[in-house]
Amino acid sequence: MARITAQHLPPPKLETKPLSDLCKDYVNGYCREGDHCTQKHDICLVLDPTALKPTHITTINHNALSSRPRASRASPDQSPFDEDDLPGSLSKLGPRHDNDFHDIRQIRVLPTTDEILSVRSPYMPSQGGQNPHFLRPGPSRLIDTLFRQLRYDGTETIVDACYHALQLVAGRRQRAFDYQLETPRGMRYNLFTGAEFEELIFHDKKGIMVRMSFDCPHALRGRTLCKSSVLEDGMLVAVVGVDRERSEAITTFFEVHLRESTESMKVRTRNDLRAAVQLSFADRSNVEDVRRMLYYFQGLMKGEFVIVDLPRVLLPGFGVHLKRLQELSAKQDFAFSSLVAPEDPMKATPNPPPAYAADDNFEFQLDGIRSENENTTSLTIRPSRSLENDTETAAQIDTLIKRTTLDAGQARALYENLSRGLAFCVGPPGTGKTFLGVALAQVILASQNKRNPKPILCVTQTNHALDSFLGDLVEKGMDNIVRLGGGSKETWTGKYLLREQSRKMKTTRIESAKLRESRAQSDALWREGVAWCELISDHVVGWNTIKDHLKTNYRMIFDQFSSLESVDGQNAEAIKHRTVPSFAYEYWCQGGDLNDLSRLIEVFDGLLGKNGFQANSDSNEHRIRDRLFESIERNATQISNMVSGREIWSLPMSERRDLIRKWEAELDPTKVLESLAELHRRHQAAQDRKKEANKAIDARCLEGKQIIGATTTACAQYWPLLNDIGIRVVICEEAGECLEAHSVLTLFPSVQHAIFIGDPLQLRPHVNQIALSMEFDVESRYRLNESLFERLMFPREGNFQSCIPSKLHIQRRMHPEIAELCRATLYPYLTSHESTYNRPPVAGMVDRMYWLDHKQHEDRPDPRSPMSTSYSNRFEVEMVACMVQYLIKGNAFNLGDIAILTPYRGQLAALSARLSAMCSVWLSDTDRENLIGQGLLPADDFGTGVKTEIDMINLLRISTIESFQGEEAKVVILSTVRSNENGLAGFMALENRINVAFSRARDGFYVIGNASLYRSVEMFQTIIEVFARKGTLGNSFKTCCTKHTEHLNHVYEPEQFLHIPRCPQLCLETLPCGHVCKDSLCGENCITKCLQCETGGSLPAQIKIELRCGHVFDLKYLDSLFGIADFYRMGAGGVIEGAHISTFPTTSLTCPECETPVNGVRRYEIHKQLRAFSEVVDRMYAKFGRKLNQWVAKMSDQEQQITASFGFFCKQLRQGPFAGKTNQRLMMERGNIMAGIQENIVDFRKVVMTFDENIDSLAKFFDNPEILAKSTPSFKLRHDYLFHRCRLVTLEDAKHIHNHLLRLEGPVQHVETLGEGLKFTIIEQAQENINALGNKIDVCREHNLKRLEVELRLLQVCFHMILASFSVKSQIDGNASLKRVKSLCSQYPDTAGKLVRSYNNAKSAYDRNCMVGRLYDLFARETRELWRDLGKHEVGSLKRCSFGHPYSAATFQRCPECGREVKETTPVFINFKEKEFLAAMRDGFLKAWQPPTRANGPVH
Repeated sequence: MARITAQHLPPPKLETKPLSDLCKDYVNGYCREGDHCTQKHDICLVLDPTALKPTHITTINHNALSSRPRASRASPDQSPFDEDDLPGSLSKLGPRHDNDFHDIRQIRVLPTTDEILSVRSPYMPSQGGQNPHFLRPGPSRLIDTLFRQLRYDGTETIVDACYHALQLVAGRRQRAFDYQLETPRGMRYNLFTGAEFEELIFHDKKGIMVRMSFDCPHALRGRTLCKSSVLEDGMLVAVVGVDRERSEAITTFFEVHLRESTESMKVRTRNDLRAAVQLSFADRSNVEDVRRMLYYFQGLMKGEFVIVDLPRVLLPGFGVHLKRLQELSAKQDFAFSSLVAPEDPMKATPNPPPAYAADDNFEFQLDGIRSENENTTSLTIRPSRSLENDTETAAQIDTLIKRTTLDAGQARALYENLSRGLAFCVGPPGTGKTFLGVALAQVILASQNKRNPKPILCVTQTNHALDSFLGDLVEKGMDNIVRLGGGSKETWTGKYLLREQSRKMKTTRIESAKLRESRAQSDALWREGVAWCELISDHVVGWNTIKDHLKTNYRMIFDQFSSLESVDGQNAEAIKHRTVPSFAYEYWCQGGDLNDLSRLIEVFDGLLGKNGFQANSDSNEHRIRDRLFESIERNATQISNMVSGREIWSLPMSERRDLIRKWEAELDPTKVLESLAELHRRHQAAQDRKKEANKAIDARCLEGKQIIGATTTACAQYWPLLNDIGIRVVICEEAGECLEAHSVLTLFPSVQHAIFIGDPLQLRPHVNQIALSMEFDVESRYRLNESLFERLMFPREGNFQSCIPSKLHIQRRMHPEIAELCRATLYPYLTSHESTYNRPPVAGMVDRMYWLDHKQHEDRPDPRSPMSTSYSNRFEVEMVACMVQYLIKGNAFNLGDIAILTPYRGQLAALSARLSAMCSVWLSDTDRENLIGQGLLPADDFGTGVKTEIDMINLLRISTIESFQGEEAKVVILSTVRSNENGLAGFMALENRINVAFSRARDGFYVIGNASLYRSVEMFQTIIEVFARKGTLGNSFKTCCTKHTEHLNHVYEPEQFLHIPRCPQLCLETLPCGHVCKDSLCGENCITKCLQCETGGSLPAQIKIELRCGHVFDLKYLDSLFGIADFYRMGAGGVIEGAHISTFPTTSLTCPECETPVNGVRRYEIHKQLRAFSEVVDRMYAKFGRKLNQWVAKMSDQEQQITASFGFFCKQLRQGPFAGKTNQRLMMERGNIMAGIQENIVDFRKVVMTFDENIDSLAKFFDNPEILAKSTPSFKLRHDYLFHRCRLVTLEDAKHIHNHLLRLEGPVQHVETLGEGLKFTIIEQAQENINALGNKIDVCREHNLKRLEVELRLLQVCFHMILASFSVKSQIDGNASLKRVKSLCSQYPDTAGKLVRSYNNAKSAYDRNCMVGRLYDLFARETRELWRDLGKHEVGSLKRCSFGHPYSAATFQRCPECGREVKETTPVFINFKEKEFLAAMRDGFLKAWQPPTRANGPVH
């Protein structure tokens, strides 16, 4: 392999000029003076001596690509860092590469190609000072260390993947079909070969973008690419290549803007083997990257490229923090720097109360957190000047305990946190950390200076935690909040987003002026950029791209065009006029004639935009337009009277085209490209000015708020804005999970009070590179995953002063027996609140907590599989699955009450696959994305990661330990996975991870794992001793009867959970008559008639029932109130003898006095389950109806948009010979107008199908259609109808575009090709829709869906007419289908008959064989009424017609599908088994399952 080095572009050909010689407005964006400006408007490189720019290092010996793999994975014995040398020019051997500097402000965030090729170990300062550093201790050294560690953590995976990809390209070893690759260091990435430049796009915000196509792997063809986790929007990708002529490597980083499937490419190129992606530059300020890609796009340089997709790598995830650290490095100014980064660690630094509370008379107002019975006098406290004053502190804390809602630990923590400027609060699991944070916010807000209040900044690490924190604040009445960032998945947060709040702000005159100016500058540069991109991509020679060439070389021609456009004066007319400087040239290119002045003015008027000059517009606008037109007419007449002036206008169209080609050929391609790159730079400068204009409005919005919520990433992103408003108070939740770099960026210079709440003993911050973690080696030199919280609380340097934290110590989550695991290990001071002693036992299990010890080995990971770096254990998977099934069938738990935890993604994938086969499971977004990224879970899998409103199907939570931090569940089952001969505990050896795993359970906690292996871990040894001491460690679970706990069974193998013998004890349930049932065994149905009762089994005259709420009622009164006799066969004395259910109950079971739900009364249990089921079904049908109505409304809007924009779209289609790519792009964009709503319909259809399947499961259980019939496919078919309706709109629009293309004068090759491609696609898809609709029509006939059948047939006929317009015969008989429609309309006048107008319209169009207007106009207004009424479904009036079609009787008098009335049913005696029924209702319709077996026994 030839020696390949990093590419260094030649210097740009553009002249370099000092900023003082140029128009500054033009350089920064756009000059309003235009050609009349007296300063220079040269497109050139600008020399600005004040700007700090990186000095690019050119070494004598460039780094070169090697055929050997990069260094292997880091290990404690082999550090990946250079521990003895310094960075950049301070290095003994000189800089390592062209991005190696000692000043971090000069380092580019993303790696350069030379950096990727470098084989020298990078310089990495240690956190504790073991490695050499060139800076003294203090803020600058801390910032330098954090920057270098954070950058390495974010970019090392990028460097590794790009290096590996370069090796494959250089050695020509890449393969199109094998796109999922792994580097020798274990980095997974996706590689797409055959990358080619297709198009340049100039985006209105992002500037230049490139569209690249690539060989699409077979697994991603069709729509799969857009549904996968590959090339997701916003993700970082690298375009990597080799220039073999120059022996140079190229690496340029982009962000994905839009991916295009093979179906989209097929419309463009008739090739369905390639896909495409639109990419925007990741660093849009790097003009060198832009120049490089333009050279290769235009073919001035040749290279072979691939696209490296870096899964789950988001540049804002680390890039924005690095940029802020670089800015902070220059200022070295952040709050509490003397405590966080002291220059002399030995010197004690005081930590007084916050500066705003320094006055001796200042008091914190605590009225907002007083107890409900404490309303006598105002409650205030003064911050302590010295917390060492035990008497004063104790008195204040005692007051808080007595008069507020805080417990003893929270009261002390609140007082201490208010008395320290930099405060830390440690909260063990379940001690109410968020509750304390809310209380602190309440107190601080109430105590602010009313004349100069400042918002409190509330920061968390994750969006989920932020939403939870803000939600608690809103519940407490603090709703004057704003949320930064858009990562929330909670709908209620939408109105609090900054963009929504700022939009409501009334702008000042100055702000409005700046906004108008910045938008005008940005828009003008965008239009110019679009013209330049069209020249390069499509060879469209626009005025902006040719005017300088004409001005220099063809002055007379230039004058003829420009003189026509000249307007005297520098007033509003001139400024408005220059928004369309190209109208004369465009008119000439279209074959315009100066003699046709009306046509000329019409072109100009169209370019200006008539909408701005309507009757209700400002009169000044009319005057501007009139004066402009007068000027045009005058100048055009003067040119017409000049003989020489008419030469250019008298040329025929063919000669004009030749002249345009000549001008294009004369352009210097290099100068064109570099001019475009400079235009990109100026456009980005204008975008920055636009952001600055909006920043002032955002700042005013934030200043008026009480609370600003942000994640640490959003805090860094909005750092300049937050810094400007002078934040005084910061409350950081989840502080133990925040990287120190993130925490430091919350300490704005103006901050006077910073409160960090968390638990450093739970999971630490996540890092990508294990070499930077505290667990990497014994010395823990780098400690990137050590939070600021942990470092200041537990300093590892003996000479560093620690910060004393507050401690919460009363937990309210775990039963005390489970909490003992925490007390015995990390929290000896932890106590349990009295309420935790009332946690109920785990029904069906002898022990509340138990460790099942086993010796079944873990599965050996296949090195070729996606799980090669993770672990699983099949025995534990089966044990978990069977245990869950046992607990659920005991009727004591819902699926949502149970959580399954595991430390490994491999086990998570195995559990997900196994458990999703028997119930509905839920994965967190993080876990789901990780499994999809590793190929362990299908990207379009619906069963996981999606929460629905189907309450009867609870979701079983399966999670990694990391993703479950902050969560809890009634019952937690932990699968530890590891079991091997080497005694390797893996991830579970970390104390933080163990702590989280063992502190999530409320009522029951069960561990499945090899106890002998885990005894080698000190913390596990302590935990196992606790289990052993309690007698809850063994090789079998112990189950018991819920009623008779003495009936024990041992479960050694998973399948034994499914065959636990029935309890042999007598039932002993209390019968309604008061006697004890002695004639049935436990678990059987009790006798229906008491054999002991002298009344023959009748109820005593007065039986009282005490409900759980404490109220007592007569039994017969409750029976009458709840309508029990309507659902049960009652004996003469009121004894229930059986059931006769004709419908589901609608009466709510609540106490007549206090409306508390009635629970625990066996007599009403079945009634309650039926009532809940009926309501859920009713609500789901209501939701289906609302969704259908929404789809129809959106579809109608899209239809109108397509119709209204057709004329404008046709004008955009260019007729010239250079417009091929532009026309294809316009076609693709228009063809995707309906794509969004189509995807929504398809996605929600899955919800409908899942619901129908579960209805069918319960119907099968009843096995009696008189009680519950199987679901009808009406809602599913209506979603199908809407999907095909979208396709009709799209295909018909394509048909009209095809007709327009045929009418174009002088069609050129690309137009003919585009027209033929459209025709082929329309015919193919129309036939597919006709066939699909035929199948659905058959289903309608089978289920008597008369109206829906008519709608589908009319739709099918429309597709038939599209084929007929191409003289293509379809597979249906249109006349026969219309005849069937007519028959249905007459037979069912109240349903199908309402579509008779639509039938007449369709019949008329069909007979005339014409497509006048739009086909969807054939559907009359009556067709939309049903869809509207479906959205008005009223809950509580659900009925079914005699055919089983569901509908709301409050909305429809009869069934809207067939017109039938509700069928009267006769009560039917059902002798079902009560327990089986309750189990089927409760467990979410667990599918019948038997474990796999083999001849020798169960599979382990």
